[in-house]
Amino acid sequence: MKKILLVLITFLLVSPVVSAANLELKKKVGDYDVIALLDKNPPVIGKNNLSIEIKDKSGKAVSDAKVTVEYGMPAMPGMPPHNAKKNTEFKNGKYFALIEFSMRGAWNIDLKIDRGSKISTAKFTVDVQ
Repeated sequence: MKKILLVLITFLLVSPVVSAANLELKKKVGDYDVIALLDKNPPVIGKNNLSIEIKDKSGKAVSDAKVTVEYGMPAMPGMPPHNAKKNTEFKNGKYFALIEFSMRGAWNIDLKIDRGSKISTAKFTVDVQ
């Protein structure tokens, strides 16, 4: 009985770590399907890796866009807004950026896709822990 209880407690303690996979955010924006992955779920204060996959309407990966990440938290009583902007780097079919959240709470993330003469924006909200 003690062994079963020990195994059960161990499973309960380890399972949140195992299930803390990437946070996947999906959005259809114009002709694009956008999938953004944060390496922590939930995102945390500090550094978080963001990868972005963009596909056109035919399902082909978009590799010729300039993608920027604008993220922030609106002003709150007694606190100014927090805003940041990061350029992405394209490699292996995805766009990458390192974003850094400075406090807990709801953060807005705007992925700006500049391709040709058209800018499309995928908007997400995440809850930083």
